[in-house]
Amino acid sequence: MQPRTSEPVTSPVKCRVTQQTKEKHNMKYIVKVPPTAEMGSYTTNTSTGGRETYRQKALWDYNSARAHDGLAPVKRMPAGTSYIPQYEYALQGIYGAHGWEDLCVEDTRKEALEQLKTYRQNEGGSYRIIRRAAE
Repeated sequence: MQPRTSEPVTSPVKCRVTQQTKEKHNMKYIVKVPPTAEMGSYTTNTSTGGRETYRQKALWDYNSARAHDGLAPVKRMPAGTSYIPQYEYALQGIYGAHGWEDLCVEDTRKEALEQLKTYRQNEGGSYRIIRRAAE
């Protein structure tokens, strides 16, 4: 039996790349805007996804805050604006045929290391900590 040539053949490597791209697509950011002559410093949270980029969403949010203060909208963010990506740290354990499974997810690596210490004292076994984009 010969394979059909009209159907595309997908490989597992491409699927993994697609998954990694998807994870990057759902990234969260903290946006810090320095003070300007018209408005004080401003901080907000934004994320990617949908049609707008995280920078476009941040600009929309910043202009909403300016409108609340009675100021005209701006076309771009002020100089010195920083976009800080947010990550989470997952403690994973390996359980036989199921592979690596998330045991808990923490906001900082320090908290994840504390959980790792607790798991090693109580259960033993193989564990790892991975950093991934916060969703």
